[in-house]
Amino acid sequence: MPTKKLYVKDLTENRAVDCWYVISSAELRSKTTGGKYLTCTISDCTGTIPCKVWGRSDDREVKAISDNLQNGRVYRISGSAKMYNGTLEINVNEGIGFLNLPAPENELDPSEFIYAPVDTEAVQREIRNLLTSIEDKPLRSLTKRALGKAEGFFEKPAAIKNHHAYRGGLAEHTLEVARLALSSAETMPRFQANHDLIVAGALLHDIGKCDGFEKEGFTFSALPAYRLHGHIVQAIALLSAIRTASGPDEATFSHLLHIIASHHGEYGDVKPMTAEAWAVHMADNTSAKLRGVSDDLEGCQPASFEWGNQSHGQVYRFDGPESEKKYDEDDREKSGQVRLF
Repeated sequence: MPTKKLYVKDLTENRAVDCWYVISSAELRSKTTGGKYLTCTISDCTGTIPCKVWGRSDDREVKAISDNLQNGRVYRISGSAKMYNGTLEINVNEGIGFLNLPAPENELDPSEFIYAPVDTEAVQREIRNLLTSIEDKPLRSLTKRALGKAEGFFEKPAAIKNHHAYRGGLAEHTLEVARLALSSAETMPRFQANHDLIVAGALLHDIGKCDGFEKEGFTFSALPAYRLHGHIVQAIALLSAIRTASGPDEATFSHLLHIIASHHGEYGDVKPMTAEAWAVHMADNTSAKLRGVSDDLEGCQPASFEWGNQSHGQVYRFDGPESEKKYDEDDREKSGQVRLF
């Protein structure tokens, strides 16, 4: 049985790596100097880390590995940990041969490989408390039914790479958005907003993502609907399908759909036009940004003043208040590293 001897949280620069990890989000890329390499994420129960598979010298070997890798399965990773633009990553060269076959799932202990930093029971409890705070009974009933229809709501991630990209992340993000939106409204005495619509809108804003992810091995993968339709369309379709004659009145239902349709703010096709919609949009943005920053800072070296978001595509260096230089990465790696010197 494959056993864990080296966890992600214990990886340090220049350390040799030879252990079992989950592989996800594998992507074949081109080097600027010619040839191919593979980029992916590896993980275990303690966290995630980027990994690049350069191989030995034969592009055909890298391509073959890319074609056969199974998302969410556990593989033996043999390589070394290196710092790249301030981010620790794993490089695989001679160890590429171990990626031909995954470990048999029936020989693995899932608790060693599932990254789930969320207290699911606590999140469920707090979301139920928020539900009971909705005084509008038809709106509360609709919100409760929608959450009940959203399969895997408390288990699925909020994204594959960007933020809350782990088991339980969707529910955690949803709770954060509800808390932040309510806090904004309660902090500002002249902010005229409907408590019930803020709560319902926050709890349902990403409900469509439940139709966008499916379990694959020890992680999740995006379904075609996630990219072809988007989660806003899925959420509106769900709510329209379960609405009944005893549900919210037309004005309330329309306002709820507006909150969901506009929660991407200036980046969406529909812009927020009410106080409740703006509160949910700003809370959604804050939750996503701060969770991303928090997770990225966990991998920074002490006192390095570095921040990186691996979902973005440029590297920024700040050499002083008057100088900002932007560097595109030669190998198209999406690290988006920001470094303060």
